[in-house]
Amino acid sequence: MFVGGVLFGIWGGTRPRIHTILPALIFGGVMVMVFGLGQALWVLAVVHFLTLFPLPAVNSPAMSILQAKTAPDMQGRVFAAIEMISMALMPLSYLIYAPLADRVLEPMVGTAAWAAFAPVLGNGAGAGMGLLFVVAGGLMAVVCCVTYLMPSIRHMERDLPDHVADAPAPDAEAGVEVGAAPAPAA
Repeated sequence: MFVGGVLFGIWGGTRPRIHTILPALIFGGVMVMVFGLGQALWVLAVVHFLTLFPLPAVNSPAMSILQAKTAPDMQGRVFAAIEMISMALMPLSYLIYAPLADRVLEPMVGTAAWAAFAPVLGNGAGAGMGLLFVVAGGLMAVVCCVTYLMPSIRHMERDLPDHVADAPAPDAEAGVEVGAAPAPAA
């Protein structure tokens, strides 16, 4: 992630930014799939690096779009809602994935039901979890590809207006801008 952040900071991404965000998410989904297929430690290390590498190219432009499109007085609420939703989904994913891996997929490894997956994922410890990574990464890549095909998403930066701050209105009587600090008394 650090290396990706440094390189993204130098490059800056594309305009419109969605052409940076969605390809990076698709790449990340493919890397999660490859991580699930990896069986050698060095493969897992390289693929894990490549999975984290595009995250700054997703997060930075997405936050930039939100800042440009959201009024400053609403940004705290918007960012808090996004953070709350993402944090609330994390424990939910643990509650789903852990039992699925430990109680369903890992016990299935080496059985007749696993035979279709064994040539690709192997029969060793962790192969059931590998299947979860393959499915999750595949779903992520497919959903992002379908999302990228939607014109409303591809053109959102053009179609949604940027927030424009209202200029302070001048006070007609005093010739002072409304909201400006009063002049010091003599």
